[in-house]
Amino acid sequence: MKKIICFAVMSICLAACGGWKNTVSQQAAGYDMEKNYLVAGRGDTPQAAAQDALDAMRRELIQNAPALETDPLLEELMALARVKKTWPDAYDPSSGFHALAVIPRRKVEQVLIPQMDWLDEQLAGITAPFAAQTNALDALKVARQAAPLAVRREMMDGTYQFLSAAHQPYQAERFAPYAQLVTAKMKEVLVGVDVQGPENTAVTRQVEQALQKVGVTPADRADPDNSITVDIVLEGSCQPEVAAAVECVGNASIHAVDVTRGTTFARFSVYERANASDAAQAMEQTMQAVGEQAASQFATRLESYLQAE
Repeated sequence: MKKIICFAVMSICLAACGGWKNTVSQQAAGYDMEKNYLVAGRGDTPQAAAQDALDAMRRELIQNAPALETDPLLEELMALARVKKTWPDAYDPSSGFHALAVIPRRKVEQVLIPQMDWLDEQLAGITAPFAAQTNALDALKVARQAAPLAVRREMMDGTYQFLSAAHQPYQAERFAPYAQLVTAKMKEVLVGVDVQGPENTAVTRQVEQALQKVGVTPADRADPDNSITVDIVLEGSCQPEVAAAVECVGNASIHAVDVTRGTTFARFSVYERANASDAAQAMEQTMQAVGEQAASQFATRLESYLQAE
């Protein structure tokens, strides 16, 4: 909470440094900080000062919620901003102008609350089947539909806390169960990984990292609770040294099974090669490249499989 409140007044505090404290503080004092979000700017002209204040406001909103930078909500919020005051520096008019950009907190709430209410309704509808699902993979497919909504709802709530007068979460008791349920259902899907062959430890790590990005949990191949298994066989060979370099070629054969249905949904191979000064280094680089390709392609095929139904 202290962090949010500090961010809300940070621009005014920063603007108060460097010799223009009194003018900014005096102008800002004319606004009720509980009802308005203020950001100060400075420039060589009134127009430049006004733009600087708006740019500073945009930066603070993004700093508070980085995902906001690519979300249409940012422009909705910036459309509420107005530069209410511009004035020359009181101590040295030749040094430039100052400006205050203002967003009424009430208007922010009018934008955010209906959207958060709508997202909660959508999450309630999407997650309703969880209660009747016993298959972890089916539940994961539902969770993946809900996850983007939960992420956007969380981003909006962070913005709401930053800009609203209360600086409190909105309907946390309603949203939290959905967010927790989506996260839990995604983690319940275990993917058993087994990699055999040269540099298998490093390749296993690459595959596990790719699976975590998809939102599933890597597990031991022998775990009886696995929903999916993936078996990877690595092979490689090196050519004799030519021109002080050794060339190695490698391949990985990947076989992935949906255990819950007993069906194979991915079977493919990848090939790579690398040159190095000695055979061990060349083989390591080859298998690293093979692992990157195998992990990336398997993650892509797994995502496609999860989205297919």
